[in-house]
Amino acid sequence: MKHLGKLCLALAFVGLSAMPLSAQEWPARTVTILVPYPAGGVADAVARAAATQATTELKQSFVVENRTGASGRIALDQLIRAEPDGYTLALAVPALLSLLPITDPKYVDLDKKFTPITIAVETYFGLAINPQKTPAQNFQELMSSTKARSGQLTYSSAGAGTSYHFWSEAILKEAGINALHVPYRGEAPATTDLLAGIVDFTLVTGAGKGLADDGRIKILAVSAQDAWDIYPGAPSLNAVGIKQAVAAGWLGFMGPPGMSKELVAKVNGAFLSALKRPEVLSMLSAQGYTVVASAPDAMPAVIAKEQGIFRDLLKSGRVKLEQ
Repeated sequence: MKHLGKLCLALAFVGLSAMPLSAQEWPARTVTILVPYPAGGVADAVARAAATQATTELKQSFVVENRTGASGRIALDQLIRAEPDGYTLALAVPALLSLLPITDPKYVDLDKKFTPITIAVETYFGLAINPQKTPAQNFQELMSSTKARSGQLTYSSAGAGTSYHFWSEAILKEAGINALHVPYRGEAPATTDLLAGIVDFTLVTGAGKGLADDGRIKILAVSAQDAWDIYPGAPSLNAVGIKQAVAAGWLGFMGPPGMSKELVAKVNGAFLSALKRPEVLSMLSAQGYTVVASAPDAMPAVIAKEQGIFRDLLKSGRVKLEQ
C-alpha cells in the first residue's frame, strides 16, 4: 500500500507537470499583438489601449506591431504560422474573419486557423447624407424618394467587399432599394466624396462625429439596436423598419491555432481585465466603442451570423466583389 501511495503521488505530479508550461508561466516575456492596419487608426488605438494596460497590470511588455498589406492577409498569415504559446496574438476584425472565408478560397477553413480570445469592443454605423445635396429629413424620406427615381441613388463605401459594402447592401435589400455602389480605399475618402456631393449616402463609424456636429453630414439612422450616443437624436435602423440588417462592427483579439484551453483562459482574463479599466473604458467610449470583453466562444457565433448574411448578399448578386 505504501508503494501504491507513492505511485499515485508520482502520477499526480506527472499530471500537473503535463500542463503546458506556456499556460503556467505566461507571460514570461514580451507579447506581440499584430495589427493589420497602419498606426494611428481607430482599430490600432483599441489594440494599443489594451496593450498599454496589460503591460501595466502584468508587468510584462505587450507591444503592437503594425503588419499592413494584402488587405490584412499579411498579419493574418503571420499569426497562422506562429507558435501557439501566447506570445504572438493579433487584432481580430470582421473584414478578415467574417469575409475572407466566403470571398477567398485560400481561407475557406479559416475557423480552424486561429484561436478566438475575446470580442473586445463593438461599434456601429451611421447612415450619413450630405444635407446640402440630399434634402431628406429622415431615413423613410430618403428611401421613398429613391423609389420614385429608381436606380439613381448612389452610395460610397470603404472598398468593394468590405463590411461597409456588405452592410450597405443589406440595408438596401431590406428596404427594397437598388443603388449604385462607388468603392473607395477607406472610410475617409468615401466620406470626402459624400461631402463633395458625388454620392448620396455612405456609412460612417464614430469617426464622422465631428462632421455631424458641424452639420456637414446628417445621420439618418444608426445600426445600434436602440440609440447611439455618438449620434444623439438619430433613430436606430430597427426603429425605421430595418430589422435584419442591424450591424455591429467589432474588434477583438485572437491567437494562432492550437492554443491550449488553459492558456486561452489566461490570455482572455488578461484582456478582460485590461479592457474593463476605467481609463480604457473612457478612452474607447470617446472613440465610439462599447467594451464587450466577451468569453472566447462569443466570437465564432458572431462570425457565423455575419457570414450567413454576407453569403446571401453574394448569392443574390447585390454584392459584386470585382467592383
